[in-house]
Amino acid sequence: MLFRSALAAMAPIIAGATVGALIALAVYLVLLMGLTIGALAAARGETPEPAAAWRLGLGRALPALVAQLLAGVLVTLMGITIIGIPFAIYFGVRWSFLIPAVAEGAGPRQALSRSSDLVKGQWWRVVGISIVIGLLSSIVGSILSAVLGVVPWVGVGVAAALTAPLQPLAQALFYYDLRARREGESTPPAVTPL
Repeated sequence: MLFRSALAAMAPIIAGATVGALIALAVYLVLLMGLTIGALAAARGETPEPAAAWRLGLGRALPALVAQLLAGVLVTLMGITIIGIPFAIYFGVRWSFLIPAVAEGAGPRQALSRSSDLVKGQWWRVVGISIVIGLLSSIVGSILSAVLGVVPWVGVGVAAALTAPLQPLAQALFYYDLRARREGESTPPAVTPL
């Protein structure tokens, strides 16, 4: 009885937190897609137009979410058993370029295939460079947090806002590099509107 009354009292808090998390996820996906689309445009030598990148990012956010959920569920199912963990790691790396593939217009299943094709024969290179990107982002974030941390909460928030785009931008440029190496193109095709 006590548990039920405590749960009933917490229901509005849980509902509010859930709605807040869903809104944050939606905003994150739109920003992630916009950054990726802008980075790919810059890699092609174009001047990224922020309004167009965010508009396209908004249109590609749902396919990006579905692709990430699909990959996440598959990797989780593989990693449930001790035998499946190496497969989960292997496919997690192979599917690490879902977001740039979706940014170029691929659907969720095509993004899995596209990412796998680009990583094929480059798996260890992708692992190594991804680790370096993650470490550099963490180091820069830690330094900024330490420097700006003299103002509690504000410094950490500013550091997070400044470093959050680093990994998606690096991932988009890495995708561009893999694509150029695989397909022999100097520039990937332009992103087309939905």
